Amino acid sequence: MGTLITRTWYCRWPTGGRVKHVAHGGTARRLSVDNASGGGMNRWSIPDWLEGEVIARDRRCVYCGVAFAAQSVRRRDRPSREHIINDARRITRANIARCCIGCNASKGTKGLVAWLQSPYAMARGITPESVAAVVRAALQSEPSGGSTP
Repeated sequence: MGTLITRTWYCRWPTGGRVKHVAHGGTARRLSVDNASGGGMNRWSIPDWLEGEVIARDRRCVYCGVAFAAQSVRRRDRPSREHIINDARRITRANIARCCIGCNASKGTKGLVAWLQSPYAMARGITPESVAAVVRAALQSEPSGGSTP
């Protein structure tokens, strides 16, 4: 029986920190390490300080407005992380938000403008006027609504 080899390496993070990667037995994964702001990152590369800000800001789904309770009975009403504009490289307070699992699953990779016209959004009364301020700002700053070309 062969020996499993563990390799560890670091990569520079665009904001000035570094990310630790570990490969063990052919499986690689990224681990949290310090970034420029002095904190860690979660598995989606969102710095701890930013996740804390987003959690404090988004007490309700940024799309449908459902309130996040400590223990929601319905899974679809639980909070999830969302890139408002579908670009995982945009890790900013203007693009990271919390929305319910139902809205996140429905939006998927659709552009924001297209999703707001979807049967899901229309059935729930989700409109450009009813969404949270952070989403309205994204709609104004992205003429295409974050749709992919």
